[in-house]
Amino acid sequence: MRQTRFTDWKEAHIAAVEYARECNHDVALRKTKEYGRTGYNVNLASRNDSDYTLAEIVRPSDPL
Repeated sequence: MRQTRFTDWKEAHIAAVEYARECNHDVALRKTKEYGRTGYNVNLASRNDSDYTLAEIVRPSDPL
């Protein structure tokens, strides 16, 4: 199972780029706050959702 929650932006970004390349699809990198802790979620980007306005979009062609 792929990890989707990270505490460090750099780790989340690297995982998002690798996931985007593996799936050949855009990936959403979203900053969240849960229980007073900041974190980052990595999920496939929905083309019909608010991911393109509220999240950082990572594309398969982005550098690590």
